[in-house]
Amino acid sequence: MPAYHLDWTGKATPASDSLTTIVRKSAMKDGPLSVGSVPVAIRRHEFLYAVGMTRNRWRTMPRIPVGKWDSLPPRRQAALGAALIAVLAGCLRLIGLARHTPGFGGDEATIALMAQRIHRDNLPVFFGQEQDALPPLFPYLVKITGTLGGWGVAGPRAAAALCGITAAVACALWLARALGPFWGLLGGLLAASSFWQIMFSRQAVPPISTALFVSIGLWLAWIGLERGSRRQPDRIYRRRDLLWYICAGAAFGAGFHTDASYAAVPPLVLLTAGVLALNQLRANREGDALGPALLLLAMVVAMTPLASYYLDYPDDFRRALDLAAGLPEDLADTGDDVAAGFRGVIWRGSENPATNLPGRALLDPLLALWTGVGFVAAIRHPTRTLEGTLLVWGLLGVFAIGLIGGDNPALYLPLAPLLVAFPLFGMWTAWEALRDRPLPARAMAGILIAASVAISAGWSIYDYFWQWSESPETYVAMRGDLRDALAAADALPDDDIPIYITSADAYNIVEYLGPARLYHQIETRQQISIPFDDDAYLVAPRSTQPVPQLRAYLAGAELLDSGSGQAGETSYRIWLVGPRTRDGLPYAVPSIPFENGWLLGGFDARAGPTPSGAQPEIDVVLVWQVPRDGDPFVAEARLVPAGDQSGEFITANSVDVMPWKLPAVLGGEFLLAHVRLPFPRTGDFAASLQVGLRNPATGELVTPLLNAQDDGYAFLNDLQIVVP
Repeated sequence: MPAYHLDWTGKATPASDSLTTIVRKSAMKDGPLSVGSVPVAIRRHEFLYAVGMTRNRWRTMPRIPVGKWDSLPPRRQAALGAALIAVLAGCLRLIGLARHTPGFGGDEATIALMAQRIHRDNLPVFFGQEQDALPPLFPYLVKITGTLGGWGVAGPRAAAALCGITAAVACALWLARALGPFWGLLGGLLAASSFWQIMFSRQAVPPISTALFVSIGLWLAWIGLERGSRRQPDRIYRRRDLLWYICAGAAFGAGFHTDASYAAVPPLVLLTAGVLALNQLRANREGDALGPALLLLAMVVAMTPLASYYLDYPDDFRRALDLAAGLPEDLADTGDDVAAGFRGVIWRGSENPATNLPGRALLDPLLALWTGVGFVAAIRHPTRTLEGTLLVWGLLGVFAIGLIGGDNPALYLPLAPLLVAFPLFGMWTAWEALRDRPLPARAMAGILIAASVAISAGWSIYDYFWQWSESPETYVAMRGDLRDALAAADALPDDDIPIYITSADAYNIVEYLGPARLYHQIETRQQISIPFDDDAYLVAPRSTQPVPQLRAYLAGAELLDSGSGQAGETSYRIWLVGPRTRDGLPYAVPSIPFENGWLLGGFDARAGPTPSGAQPEIDVVLVWQVPRDGDPFVAEARLVPAGDQSGEFITANSVDVMPWKLPAVLGGEFLLAHVRLPFPRTGDFAASLQVGLRNPATGELVTPLLNAQDDGYAFLNDLQIVVP
């Protein structure tokens, strides 16, 4: 005969049902409590715990009948809510992925290039040192999405979009476990529509992946807590909670491989595990804290490979973390960073348009108000599981991130689930306080909560799609002009003419998005390369155009094309440069050869308008002829007053001159290099212009073969200017 339990309505229930299930079934029935015919011994604390679990799960969810939804089991409700959140988050993250996020940032290009190198260069798990020192998980994910979706703009960004979608779903599932299915749905809605999560889910950068692993870890830990709070079999391998705790620890540890900002998470998980253990022992006095201990062990094992790498290469860790305060000597001066971190949560965020709608706080005013309610409620019961977790992550997490980054929104993404849970807990607390009040009070509370969630979600969506992504400042910060210039260069006729692109320090963007045909990037605004004998296209984005002193030698008639940016201004220009431009240069002296094979072909020196009493300045354009296999050098121009022997009046400046070794330019290149010099204050404002060529590796000057001075410079000409 099968064993039976005695439920609280007097009905005999098969022993295969768990005690919590019995109480749940009984709680849904009406009728007096009576004694059944099959006696069974039930421990009093077990029965009371099951009753409490049932009351907490079923009475905290507003009983709003919506067809068949209210009759579904809680797990089915949570699953359907998660599916709804996945659809919403997918729409907000995938639609117009390449178009609505302007440009393509340098960090995005760096990640995409790393992903392309995987397998091709047989890279190990950890990327190289110096600039390539990055946790490996996100680039490997970009490798998958880029291979499947194409190596343009949308392919790499799809990796971040998938992380953002999964993070929102996991956050909804966690909150459904912690507060109930209805609240999980509301929390998932806030996560799916969060301005920050949308922004970083639509860029190919790794910070959003930190929110993913924290959300998954919290969800799995709550499943382990729920199962561990029940009475467990004596044999460990039959326990139903340990596997969930181990998986939660593995998720927390795997997040350490995503982004350097995740470094603040392991200490927070340590304290959270203590809260979980305390409440598990409180719920089940015959239980133990083995599950939370295994969670910590699994996290340490999962994070050990990257942690050991950073221990071996601490400079790489500092570089990846990009500390604002520095460690350890500057920790005493981080008060402003911590204050900025707290202000960025509820008052005023970063002014950097590449990472924020300038001034937008992490929490809008509505959510900040609800967060205050949730904080006060959590302070009242700090040892409870959810309340303790919120306090640990909310206070210590913001403080830790404030130490390393101030108000940088990207660094707060590991706290993204908690930034959603805090205001949601405030709403839950308000509902609990009014749950048993008359209908008007409950209706008012429900309307207020629903309106807060709807307004906050709509506010975030509007700020992203109609404010941030459409802003001219965002277009410039995300290098939209460079992306447009590269697209225009790619559309040039296929006539074998090489393409030169000037883009300052954005060489990774040029390398990744550059046209398939032969091209080379000019990394500085002070230099233009012109082929000896052939034509070449010069593409100049608006934010990195050559300085006017260099553009003066690009004839307006040779301007082929120009494009408009997001606000209607000129976004890029394309010139056809070649012998005609070269022949028009004002050579002022005979060519001066140097020992390394470089040839100074001439110069142009012009004084700009000088206001009365101001220091006059001279703009000098040097014309270098570079051998095909020439190496980079530093050109130094200086002004020496006539007859001066002390050197007091010598003024000098320098510019890097770097030849680009292109097979299509057989003889080499002309380099136009611009230097600005302050004119020395002499009685007659006369000085001699001299130039030197210094080897950057040895620091020594290269000997000029003509017009050489005693100290290694070559004499060009005597200059005199008229000062008002």
